[in-house]
Amino acid sequence: MAELSALDGQREELIIIISIFIVGFCATYTKLYRSFKPYEYGFCVFLITYCFITISGYQSGEFVDTAINIFFLIALGAIVSLGVNICIYPIWAGEDLHNLVSKNFMGVATSLKVLYNIFFIIPFH
Repeated sequence: MAELSALDGQREELIIIISIFIVGFCATYTKLYRSFKPYEYGFCVFLITYCFITISGYQSGEFVDTAINIFFLIALGAIVSLGVNICIYPIWAGEDLHNLVSKNFMGVATSLKVLYNIFFIIPFH
């Protein structure tokens, strides 16, 4: 959209403003549906990223380079946060994880016990 607005010299700012309004309206409107409710945070991140790319690309004139830089920054942030959560401070390794794993192992043990009783304890005819 920003590349299209760059082709029209006089109304470039107006086209960018209208496109941001339309994308914001669509992202906000889709949050009203129950099936899209889990993706509400994703819509907000998309809207902020779209606005950032459009405005900074308008100021610098290079939309594609700005989008690539933002993609790499998002990827770097994801890698750093995963690295910290897995290696340095694993907040998921607590009492809840222990209870969940023990519950799952109890289910596996019960099913193995039933299978053992079926195949090995009951005499073959």
